[in-house]
Amino acid sequence: MKSIFLIFLFSILTAAAQNNKHEFVGLVKFAHTVVATDKDYNPDNDYAAIGRHSDYYFKDGDIKWLTYDSYFRMDLFRAKENRDYYLTNRSDSIFTPKNNDRDFDIISYNVLKSDRVILGHKCRMVELKLKPLGRETPVTYRRYYFSSDFYIDPEKLAKCTSSGYDVIYGQMKSIPLRIEFEFPGRTVVWEATEIKPMNLETSFFELAKGTPVWSW
Repeated sequence: MKSIFLIFLFSILTAAAQNNKHEFVGLVKFAHTVVATDKDYNPDNDYAAIGRHSDYYFKDGDIKWLTYDSYFRMDLFRAKENRDYYLTNRSDSIFTPKNNDRDFDIISYNVLKSDRVILGHKCRMVELKLKPLGRETPVTYRRYYFSSDFYIDPEKLAKCTSSGYDVIYGQMKSIPLRIEFEFPGRTVVWEATEIKPMNLETSFFELAKGTPVWSW
């Protein structure tokens, strides 16, 4: 009976400790690099789309990602709505997908050890192997490096299947410090240059009143 009581008590204390973890709120600044292995590929194509640096803000499952000097200006994910909103440099209108279905299949994913240290933080890595929805090729990879020093509650992103956030954040339980998208002939890299915990108002993640929103 005593052992059963101790096991029960331990489970309660463990759950309480998880619930009392301090969740990261703040900003991560990223620098972007395109590494081309195909000599005929021009990295400027990617830089035109995503720029060379960006600001990633996180609070309570909401993500606001601002990019500069690029086609894509903002990617906003609102967790309670489970919806992405996009802003480009071609319009002041916001675009949002009509549905949240994935346009890729996850072949496999793994959490791996890593020797990489980013801004003094030892990292592990989540690697996803992907293919286009309904097709076998091309196979691509996405790698997310993370540190347990920046805890976030993965349940707040558990319904976000469209971007694979349910799997990615579910495994990391943290913000990303480095992201790699490996395509045939090139790899696109986002790496943190600054991590800044800060207070963010919920309104920071809201759409400005009167902003046109279009769905496709």
